[in-house]
Amino acid sequence: MAVMSCRCLEAAQEKQLIASVPKTSITTNESLILTVKAQGLRPDNPPETPQIDGFKVMSRGQQIEGARHVSIWVNGKQQVMNEEGSVVYSYELIPEKTGSFTIPSMSVVADRNRYRTQPIRLTVSKAAPVDERDVNISVSLSKTSCYIEEPVVLEIKMRFSKQLDSYGLNIPFLPGLKNVIIKDIEDTDSSSRYARLQFNGGQGVEVFKVQKELYNGVQYDVLTLQKILIPGSSGTINFDQVILNCDIVKGYQQGRSALDDFGFRGMLSTRRPIIERRVVRSEPLTLEVRPLPPAPSDVTGKVSVGVYTMRVDASPRTVKEGEPITVKVTIAGAGNIEALTEPELSDDTNFRKFTEDAKTEVAVSIHGVTGSKTFESVLIPTTHRVNRIPPFSFSYFDPSSGNFNTLRSDPVSITVNPAPDQQQPVIIGGDEESSGKKEVKIIYRDLPGHIMYSTSTMVTDGDYVYSSWWYRLLLVLPVMGNIVLLFFLKRRRRLNEDNAFRRKVHARRKAVSILKTAKKSLHKNHTVDFYSHLVHALNEYIGGKLNIPAAGLTAHSVKTLFEEKQLDPQLTSRVVDLYESADMARFVPDAIGSKTKPHDDLNEANDLLAQLEKIKW
Repeated sequence: MAVMSCRCLEAAQEKQLIASVPKTSITTNESLILTVKAQGLRPDNPPETPQIDGFKVMSRGQQIEGARHVSIWVNGKQQVMNEEGSVVYSYELIPEKTGSFTIPSMSVVADRNRYRTQPIRLTVSKAAPVDERDVNISVSLSKTSCYIEEPVVLEIKMRFSKQLDSYGLNIPFLPGLKNVIIKDIEDTDSSSRYARLQFNGGQGVEVFKVQKELYNGVQYDVLTLQKILIPGSSGTINFDQVILNCDIVKGYQQGRSALDDFGFRGMLSTRRPIIERRVVRSEPLTLEVRPLPPAPSDVTGKVSVGVYTMRVDASPRTVKEGEPITVKVTIAGAGNIEALTEPELSDDTNFRKFTEDAKTEVAVSIHGVTGSKTFESVLIPTTHRVNRIPPFSFSYFDPSSGNFNTLRSDPVSITVNPAPDQQQPVIIGGDEESSGKKEVKIIYRDLPGHIMYSTSTMVTDGDYVYSSWWYRLLLVLPVMGNIVLLFFLKRRRRLNEDNAFRRKVHARRKAVSILKTAKKSLHKNHTVDFYSHLVHALNEYIGGKLNIPAAGLTAHSVKTLFEEKQLDPQLTSRVVDLYESADMARFVPDAIGSKTKPHDDLNEANDLLAQLEKIKW
């Protein structure tokens, strides 16, 4: 009896690998979900993501379905057998061109046997014209050619012919751009409406402007996202197509309930939405970044790009020799404010100069980056003969006119009085005697009379002080301190001016902070929030180290980046596995294997951060 039951159970769960798609003919404004089902199998590893000509393939994780408990009786006793069910892998196929294509056979290894799927033929036809689509997306630049460090406005517009709540959106975002600073626009238009929307599967949040727009005779609800791009090197920047995925609720159909067969049709039935998938793409763009023309001979040092003014303030104006004067030089205007360098003092031979950290105020709007940067320094006159602070000079390149300009401040008049004498000299005089000799006598002594004079030497235990180790250490310590201080100031300045370096340095600390938040969510049993924070921490760390937008990272893109960097394959595999585990837990919460799994993943994330920190990025 028991043997027969077991055989029936095995027969019901035939072991095979099955690939399927909902339909084999689509248009270029649709996407397709490829499902690979490992029926009755526990593969050693997931199948490799297929490479399909004409399609962009994105992994959508895996889940367990059909797992259940089966009770059987053996020798009069009830026993429970677990039927593990099937592992289902999902992939989204986004067509990139029309034609006929083939999904190749995919394979997995389970129980030392290899299982394969059958190839699937697909046909992709042209989509409806842009004017007839109910969803479309456009990406534009404020200019297609610019100079290095010249701000350019990037605008993404997504148009929807139905109300926004009729769509299930997967908001796209730009891929990482090398040597480009991306800044958020601070829109202060109080009359406009804004919406905070998640993008890339909830990995980030952006503020979109919501408005209505008449486009090609059709009224659309429009989501607009604007960014400021500041290129850091010359050349051609290629912007790939931005892809928007969305599910449209086209209507509803009445579902069935258990009471329909008993004459109570519609009492407990529910409405199910009729969903259609849309995939729309923007047109690819290019931005030509030109190098600056050769600078005139009178322009030296690093030249900033933009349009600027300069103001110099100094106080106090009347000092004694050796007393400090605080000088503030403010550069204001439009351009890459944070990267401005300190203006040069034309002549500092009569001053000692000490520079403090610069203070920056920046505003980012649709018109570009504006603000000011104030450089504060201390000048100490070394002679009372100086009567002015020499002019400061600052050079910049104006991209609108194509000319170099140099700002020179007016000299600042100051009064420097002689320093007071530190001590009065000893004055001596003499009287002649008849013998021709002179008698020396003290007329005035500034030192107090009770000071005792000694001719003894500084010795300790029979040795001279200057030969002892601690005396030599006292001489070395100031030098070492100045070296450390110089290194600290140089590093701090670089952190202020170099955004890529600042992100790389702060990546670990930021990721650890996010993981602490994840741990709090775990203690509250908020597993989905925990994994969202975990992915956010990994994205911030990797994005910071590589100076790319953190929001656009996925398991596939991270694997590609690590392979390009030629990182340890085992370490790469661990990072990708953690991404996929987090995606599975976020999108299929029931697939979490055990209660200890989130704790194990948290420990794995901390260990990976420690291992990645050892790499020279």
